[in-house]
Amino acid sequence: MITDGTRWGRNPLRRMLVLLPGSGRLLQIIWPFLVIVLVLLLLANESMSILSAARAYSEGESLWSKGQKRAMFHLMRYSETHSEDDYQRYREAISVPLGDEKARVEMEKPDPDYSVVWRGFTEGRNHPDDIPGLIMLFRRFRHLDFMAAVIDLWAEGDRHIAELTRIADQLHARITSGQTSMDSVLPFRDRILDIDTRLTPLTDKFTSTLGEATRKTRFILLLANLAVAGTLVPVGIYLSYLMVRRREEAERALKLSEERFNLAVTGSNDGLWDWNIETGEVYYSPRFKQLLGFSEREMGDDVEAFNSRLHPEDKPVHEQAIDGHLQRGGPFDIEMRLQNKAGEYRWFHFRGQALRTPEGRAMRMAGAMTDTTDRRLTAAELFAEKERAQVTLASIADGVITTDTDGHVEYLNPVAEALTGWTSPSARGRPLQVIVNTVDETTRKITPNPVEMVLREEHTIQVPATMLLMRSDGSEIPIVQSAAPIRARTGKIIGVVLVMHDVSRERQYVAKLSYQASHDSLTGLINRTEFERRLGLALKSSAELSRNHAVMYLDLDQFKVVNDTCGHPAGDQLMRQVSAVLLKRLREGDTLARLGGDEFGVLLENCPPDHALRIADQLRQTVTDFHFVWEIRSFSVGVSIGLVNVKDGPFTLADVMSAADAACYIAKEKGRNRVQLYHAEDSELSVRQGEMEWISRLQKALKEDRFVLYTQDIRGLDAGRQHDTHCEILVRSSRWRYRFRDLRHQSLRRLDRRRGLPRLRARTVRPLPGGAAPVDLLRDHRDRRNRKARQGDPLHR
Repeated sequence: MITDGTRWGRNPLRRMLVLLPGSGRLLQIIWPFLVIVLVLLLLANESMSILSAARAYSEGESLWSKGQKRAMFHLMRYSETHSEDDYQRYREAISVPLGDEKARVEMEKPDPDYSVVWRGFTEGRNHPDDIPGLIMLFRRFRHLDFMAAVIDLWAEGDRHIAELTRIADQLHARITSGQTSMDSVLPFRDRILDIDTRLTPLTDKFTSTLGEATRKTRFILLLANLAVAGTLVPVGIYLSYLMVRRREEAERALKLSEERFNLAVTGSNDGLWDWNIETGEVYYSPRFKQLLGFSEREMGDDVEAFNSRLHPEDKPVHEQAIDGHLQRGGPFDIEMRLQNKAGEYRWFHFRGQALRTPEGRAMRMAGAMTDTTDRRLTAAELFAEKERAQVTLASIADGVITTDTDGHVEYLNPVAEALTGWTSPSARGRPLQVIVNTVDETTRKITPNPVEMVLREEHTIQVPATMLLMRSDGSEIPIVQSAAPIRARTGKIIGVVLVMHDVSRERQYVAKLSYQASHDSLTGLINRTEFERRLGLALKSSAELSRNHAVMYLDLDQFKVVNDTCGHPAGDQLMRQVSAVLLKRLREGDTLARLGGDEFGVLLENCPPDHALRIADQLRQTVTDFHFVWEIRSFSVGVSIGLVNVKDGPFTLADVMSAADAACYIAKEKGRNRVQLYHAEDSELSVRQGEMEWISRLQKALKEDRFVLYTQDIRGLDAGRQHDTHCEILVRSSRWRYRFRDLRHQSLRRLDRRRGLPRLRARTVRPLPGGAAPVDLLRDHRDRRNRKARQGDPLHR
């Protein structure tokens, strides 16, 4: 506020600086004229660019005309000499008008490719420095009447050039084919001369029209320059008049301010001060002294009384503020610490204004002082609270954005910055729709503004549906949103907080789990579960839409040989290579799956039976032709295929899989490496399905633990002789019983060795019930066999 009185009042150097114009005062006076000069320079530059472009069009027309004439000349010579050199010179000459045509056609488009335009003008031998002007003049003035006439003549000339090009190509083709007689060439020469006759007046008209257009352009630019100059000069004069008036009003306002200052000295509750810069005298109001704990007589009215109580750390700030206000006219508005009578430093807010002479020299300075200690303490507490809130928001794993009630962004936490691609300072004050652009993931429609929804419904909004956040770099992030109102103590909504949760990682986990659940980890093919799901859909479409589908069950032959000979790594590699080979032979849209072990499934959708059989045989032949190499060994493998046409009958999923498996089994039984087509009336397949039913029954009995083992001694009928001990073991169930050596059903003798029964567990071994003697039982058994043999039962002969 106050410094040494001699510093400003009696320093000759500073007095001289005050007399000089400063703080941009000279610029404030002359800026309208600088603007006028700048606008006129820009307009003159633009005029020169347009005139230069017009000149470039004249030069381009000259090059176009010369190229056309040279092309005519060399083409006529070529018709006489039949020399390929003359034809090449024609091609070189005609490239000039053709290049200009390429540029014109491209510029006629609503959104032209300027690289094509540039290449066309370059082929037309226009100077590279003139090409931007050619493009500018065409795009700006294409639809003006005088420029449109020039372009129309250009287009008409290009049509003649196109006709000349066609004639030249036909002439070249005829001469190349050996038809060089005068009768063959003469019609082309007449047509060439006819085109030249039509082009000559057209070229002259183009030149005159272009010259007229150039003259009109020059005249229009002259009028524009004069109009702008005639408009800007009065405007500059008017602005200067306004500045003079503004200065007069400032002087009147300064006088009024002096009067108000006098009233404020007597009526203000703040501490007031008045400093005479020239004499160094200082006035402190009674309230000023009271705020420091002094009575009116306890504190002197001089500069030292203030400087002695100023905190040492605040003295440089005070000096800088005083210098900035008195020298450069900056505001004097600072906070400093002063020591009160009790020796305690308190914070005070100082505001001041200097009274200046007409020359701008500060003569006097006055202002007020307000105690801000309590406010600073409160602000410090609020700042600490804000810091805690900021740290909390920064540590949240979700993106948090706060806005005002108008939807303008106020804050983004670091996660929100990473999600949106905006920083908090750059986003502050922008509409939320600019920072957070979201669309519905399903419909791709823009989602409603959450701020408007919260302000309308006045409660928290949860958006359960997933939406896509369109980032500033063009990428998309799936998110879920929620928004809540921010309320003041009165309950009034003063803003909205938006929370965004990135679900990309969850999506990746779900996608990964879904892929793993539906694909085989070894081959990358879909697994049995996914195959059966797709097959179920195909069966549904077959029933509803009468579509033909086919299912194949493939079982590799000789796979066990590779596994046993080279180990499981070789078997795994064989499975991968066979999978790749099979995929190459399938149609787009067909499904190949690994069903387990060395078994594959193929679903051919919308495939007629004959086509399906052909594809199955192709797959078989492909595997047969495939040779697997592991280290130094080579193996040949085959494949047995069971084929089922879904439309052959009403199938369930289990029926189709069972039929395909049975057909594959029959293919193996018949010698392997073949295709077996399933037919419902096929007796072999019926037997196979019966065997599979027995397998399921036996496995169910084993699972339910219904098998019991029995034993009985076998003794000779001659009781006098000594025999070795023998016994017979039988298996029984609660529903039926069999002896393995006496099974009647033929299918149980042909159980699939690959899917055979597990080893029977001897749960109990007990004697036969009823207490029958073993010899009696054997005798009865022998008698029953004899009776069966006499009745013709072949199993007992």
